[in-house]
Amino acid sequence: MWLSEHIRYLNELQKTAEQLSTEYMNLYTITQRQLYKIKLPSIILSSVAGFISFGSGNFGDHNSNQVSIGVGITGLFVAILNSIESFFGIQTTATNSRASSVVLSLLAQRISLELALPEKDRCAEGLAFTRTCFNEFLAVVEKAPPLHYKTEAQDKIRSMSKSLSEATLASSRDTSPVSARIIQIS
Repeated sequence: MWLSEHIRYLNELQKTAEQLSTEYMNLYTITQRQLYKIKLPSIILSSVAGFISFGSGNFGDHNSNQVSIGVGITGLFVAILNSIESFFGIQTTATNSRASSVVLSLLAQRISLELALPEKDRCAEGLAFTRTCFNEFLAVVEKAPPLHYKTEAQDKIRSMSKSLSEATLASSRDTSPVSARIIQIS
C-alpha cells in the first residue's frame, strides 16, 4: 500500500539525493584540481632530476657535487609534495566523492522511475521501498567524504530521518498483516 506520505517523503529524498550528488561532483572537481596542482609538479621535478642524474658524470668533479645536491633537493621537494597529498587524502577524497555522486544520482533515478509507475505496477510496498531507499541513502552518505560546509541537504537528512522514525511508529500501531510484514522487513 502506498500512502501520500510515502510519495512525499520519496520526492524529498530524491531531491536531496540529487542535491548531494551535485555537491559531491563539485567536491570531486575541486579535489581533482588540487591533485593536479600537486601531482604535475611532482612528475616534472622527478623527471628532471632523473634526467640530470643520468648525466651527472659528465659535469666534472666540481659540478658533479652540485648536481648531486640539486638532485637530492629536488627529491626532497617531490617527497614533500607526495606527503602533502597523502596527508590530506586528496586522491581518496576525489575517488570517494565521485563514487558518492554517482550512487546518489542512481538512487534519485530509481526513486523517480518507481514513482513514475502506476501504483499497481510498483515493485514494493510504499513503506518498504521508502525504508530501503533511505537506508541506501544513509549508507552512501556515511561512506562519503565530509562536506566542509553546511548544505541544505544536511538539514533535510536529519528531518527525514525523524519523519521516517515517526512513520515507522505509526505503522507499527497498525496491526494489519501487510504492515506487520513491512515492519519485519526493515
